[in-house]
Amino acid sequence: MSNCKILTDDDLDKIVDRNGLHLDIKIRPLVAAVNLYNSTTASCEGHDDRANPFPWVELRDEKGDFSEIIERLKEWNAGREVKWHLVSIGAGLYGHIQKELKPALSEKYLLKFKNYTKWNESSEYCKKHHISYSPLDVAPEELLRDCRSDISLTELQEEINALADFLKSRSILESLL
Repeated sequence: MSNCKILTDDDLDKIVDRNGLHLDIKIRPLVAAVNLYNSTTASCEGHDDRANPFPWVELRDEKGDFSEIIERLKEWNAGREVKWHLVSIGAGLYGHIQKELKPALSEKYLLKFKNYTKWNESSEYCKKHHISYSPLDVAPEELLRDCRSDISLTELQEEINALADFLKSRSILESLL
């Protein structure tokens, strides 16, 4: 649980990406909640006309300790139709272990969006930033079982607030306030 912190609305307003763009409005609550567990490095609310057609948040940890958020996700997934998983995406620029929090979606869902391009180790971005994808933190059969194809991007975006509220309610940092 290193580098975790409570982010205020002012803190969230100051976050910009390498293109000078601010956080997507719909992903802000999840970024704030995830930061109670691990630092975040990137995020997106999902777009049906470009990039990834689902919301996601990238986390990092110097020691690779994601145990607390993994336990919270197990609790969350037990009672939900839309399951969220942490997927290993390797080491970042400074050797931090990085993972991506995203909903379990089927290839059928992803193929509905013509602009979706699956990231892979041979992509120019991955080569440039030394990102290598490592195996999933969940068993392949579990991920396949959890995958959904019958959900809309809007429904996924609505899940963000519920998941954020859940993560906040279970956080050790939040309980100290």
